[in-house]
Amino acid sequence: MKIPYENEDEKLEISDFYDFTSSYGNYTQESADGNNEEWEDVSGESAGEEEDEDEIPEDPLIDMGTELILPSGAVVGHRSMARYYKQNFPPERILSEGQGTVIAAETRHFAAPAQRQELQMAKRAWSLQKKREDTNDRRAQKFINNQPHFRDPLLQ
Repeated sequence: MKIPYENEDEKLEISDFYDFTSSYGNYTQESADGNNEEWEDVSGESAGEEEDEDEIPEDPLIDMGTELILPSGAVVGHRSMARYYKQNFPPERILSEGQGTVIAAETRHFAAPAQRQELQMAKRAWSLQKKREDTNDRRAQKFINNQPHFRDPLLQ
Protein backbone atom coordinates (compact mmCIF):
# COMPACT_ATOMS: atom_id res chain seq x y z
CA MET A 1 0.00 0.00 0.00
CA LYS A 2 1.29 3.43 -0.94
CA ILE A 3 1.22 6.32 1.55
CA PRO A 4 -0.83 9.25 0.21
CA TYR A 5 1.61 12.17 -0.13
CA GLU A 6 0.41 14.06 -3.19
CA ASN A 7 -1.31 17.19 -1.88
CA GLU A 8 -0.62 19.55 1.03
CA ASP A 9 -3.35 18.15 3.31
CA GLU A 10 -2.01 14.60 3.04
CA LYS A 11 1.52 15.83 3.73
CA LEU A 12 0.42 17.67 6.88
CA GLU A 13 -1.58 14.66 8.03
CA ILE A 14 1.39 12.30 8.08
CA SER A 15 4.11 14.86 8.94
CA ASP A 16 3.30 14.72 12.67
CA PHE A 17 3.47 10.92 12.64
CA TYR A 18 6.88 10.84 10.91
CA ASP A 19 8.43 13.65 12.96
CA PHE A 20 11.21 12.06 15.06
CA THR A 21 12.81 15.26 16.39
CA SER A 22 11.52 14.55 19.90
CA SER A 23 13.64 11.38 20.01
CA TYR A 24 16.90 13.31 19.44
CA GLY A 25 19.13 13.46 22.51
CA ASN A 26 19.69 17.24 22.64
CA TYR A 27 16.30 18.29 21.29
CA THR A 28 14.11 20.63 23.35
CA GLN A 29 10.94 22.43 22.32
CA GLU A 30 12.45 25.85 23.16
CA SER A 31 15.48 25.25 20.90
CA ALA A 32 13.18 24.30 18.03
CA ASP A 33 11.16 27.49 18.49
CA GLY A 34 14.34 29.57 18.81
CA ASN A 35 15.72 28.23 15.56
CA ASN A 36 12.63 29.40 13.70
CA GLU A 37 13.07 32.96 14.98
CA GLU A 38 16.67 33.19 13.75
CA TRP A 39 15.73 32.38 10.16
CA GLU A 40 14.02 34.86 7.93
CA ASP A 41 12.69 34.58 4.42
CA VAL A 42 14.47 36.43 1.66
CA SER A 43 12.84 37.79 -1.46
CA GLY A 44 13.87 36.52 -4.90
CA GLU A 45 15.94 39.59 -5.94
CA SER A 46 18.18 39.84 -2.89
CA ALA A 47 18.76 36.07 -2.78
CA GLY A 48 20.62 36.20 -6.09
CA GLU A 49 22.90 39.01 -4.88
CA GLU A 50 24.03 37.12 -1.78
CA GLU A 51 24.90 34.02 -3.78
CA ASP A 52 27.32 36.04 -5.91
CA GLU A 53 29.10 37.52 -2.88
CA ASP A 54 29.63 34.28 -0.96
CA GLU A 55 30.33 32.08 -3.95
CA ILE A 56 32.21 28.96 -2.90
CA PRO A 57 34.21 27.12 -5.54
CA GLU A 58 32.31 23.99 -6.51
CA ASP A 59 35.40 21.78 -6.77
CA PRO A 60 38.04 22.81 -4.19
CA LEU A 61 39.87 19.50 -4.75
CA ILE A 62 42.44 19.15 -7.52
CA ASP A 63 42.53 15.72 -9.15
CA MET A 64 45.92 14.86 -10.66
CA GLY A 65 45.02 11.31 -11.78
CA THR A 66 46.81 9.26 -9.14
CA GLU A 67 46.75 11.85 -6.38
CA LEU A 68 44.27 14.33 -4.97
CA ILE A 69 45.35 17.73 -3.66
CA LEU A 70 43.10 18.92 -0.84
CA PRO A 71 42.31 22.61 -0.15
CA SER A 72 44.66 22.46 2.86
CA GLY A 73 47.54 21.57 0.52
CA ALA A 74 47.80 17.96 1.70
CA VAL A 75 48.28 15.34 -1.02
CA VAL A 76 46.28 12.11 -0.90
CA GLY A 77 47.66 9.34 -3.11
CA HIS A 78 45.88 6.51 -4.89
CA ARG A 79 46.33 3.07 -3.39
CA SER A 80 47.91 1.75 -6.58
CA MET A 81 50.87 4.06 -5.89
CA ALA A 82 51.20 3.01 -2.22
CA ARG A 83 54.61 1.39 -2.75
CA TYR A 84 56.00 4.74 -3.83
CA TYR A 85 54.39 6.70 -1.01
CA LYS A 86 55.79 4.24 1.56
CA GLN A 87 59.36 4.81 0.42
CA ASN A 88 61.40 6.76 2.92
CA PHE A 89 63.74 9.05 1.04
CA PRO A 90 66.33 10.96 3.06
CA PRO A 91 65.61 14.68 3.11
CA GLU A 92 67.60 16.73 0.64
CA ARG A 93 70.54 18.42 2.26
CA ILE A 94 70.96 22.13 1.82
CA LEU A 95 74.67 22.79 1.67
CA SER A 96 76.13 25.66 3.58
CA GLU A 97 78.54 28.00 1.83
CA GLY A 98 81.59 26.20 3.21
CA GLN A 99 80.37 22.75 2.18
CA GLY A 100 79.62 23.97 -1.34
CA THR A 101 83.16 25.33 -1.64
CA VAL A 102 84.67 22.01 -0.55
CA ILE A 103 82.58 20.07 -3.08
CA ALA A 104 83.55 22.50 -5.86
CA ALA A 105 87.24 22.08 -5.00
CA GLU A 106 86.91 18.28 -5.06
CA THR A 107 85.24 18.26 -8.48
CA ARG A 108 87.97 20.33 -10.15
CA HIS A 109 90.02 17.22 -10.81
CA PHE A 110 87.45 15.79 -13.22
CA ALA A 111 88.70 15.11 -16.72
CA ALA A 112 89.23 17.82 -19.31
CA PRO A 113 88.11 17.19 -22.95
CA ALA A 114 91.56 15.92 -24.03
CA GLN A 115 91.68 13.51 -21.10
CA ARG A 116 88.21 12.23 -21.92
CA GLN A 117 89.40 10.82 -25.24
CA GLU A 118 92.24 8.99 -23.52
CA LEU A 119 89.78 7.62 -21.00
CA GLN A 120 87.46 6.40 -23.78
CA MET A 121 90.34 4.61 -25.51
CA ALA A 122 91.35 2.94 -22.24
CA LYS A 123 87.74 1.84 -21.64
CA ARG A 124 87.58 0.38 -25.15
CA ALA A 125 90.80 -1.57 -24.54
CA TRP A 126 89.47 -2.87 -21.20
CA SER A 127 86.19 -3.97 -22.78
CA LEU A 128 87.99 -5.79 -25.64
CA GLN A 129 90.25 -7.57 -23.16
CA LYS A 130 87.23 -8.57 -21.04
CA LYS A 131 85.44 -9.85 -24.14
CA ARG A 132 88.46 -12.01 -25.12
CA GLU A 133 88.66 -13.46 -21.60
CA ASP A 134 84.94 -14.29 -21.62
CA THR A 135 85.25 -16.00 -25.02
CA ASN A 136 88.18 -18.12 -23.83
CA ASP A 137 86.28 -19.07 -20.66
CA ARG A 138 83.28 -20.16 -22.75
CA ARG A 139 85.46 -22.33 -24.99
CA ALA A 140 87.16 -23.98 -22.01
CA GLN A 141 83.84 -24.64 -20.25
CA LYS A 142 82.40 -26.25 -23.37
CA PHE A 143 85.06 -28.98 -23.44
CA ILE A 144 84.96 -29.50 -19.68
CA ASN A 145 81.23 -30.10 -19.82
CA ASN A 146 81.36 -32.49 -22.81
CA GLN A 147 83.00 -35.41 -21.03
CA PRO A 148 81.62 -38.72 -22.36
CA HIS A 149 79.48 -40.76 -20.03
CA PHE A 150 81.51 -42.98 -17.71
CA ARG A 151 80.50 -46.64 -17.74
CA ASP A 152 81.99 -48.89 -15.13
CA PRO A 153 83.31 -52.03 -16.92
CA LEU A 154 82.71 -54.17 -13.84
CA LEU A 155 78.99 -53.48 -13.92
CA GLN A 156 78.70 -54.34 -17.63
